[in-house]
Amino acid sequence: MLRITVTEVDERSKQIKLEGRIMDVSVQELERLYSGLREQTHGQDLILDLAGVSFVDDAGITLLRRLRLQRVMLQHCSPFVVELLKEAPQC
Repeated sequence: MLRITVTEVDERSKQIKLEGRIMDVSVQELERLYSGLREQTHGQDLILDLAGVSFVDDAGITLLRRLRLQRVMLQHCSPFVVELLKEAPQC
């Protein structure tokens, strides 16, 4: 199960805080949320806070990589997630 909380950090950015496991259905839910936020934010930065993430499956890693390429900032990645992403400097 994945808990998702969206907060506005300031005028220029929103934070998506994730807690739990990024896998299966939660990947699809996160993709829908991201698409909706992108349409609503009009240039605001999106920050993905992964401090509360305990597990990420292959579909979740693929999504995180894609979001990072779309300029979503990944924050507070655990060593587990950093290893899966294979690029520590971005977390």
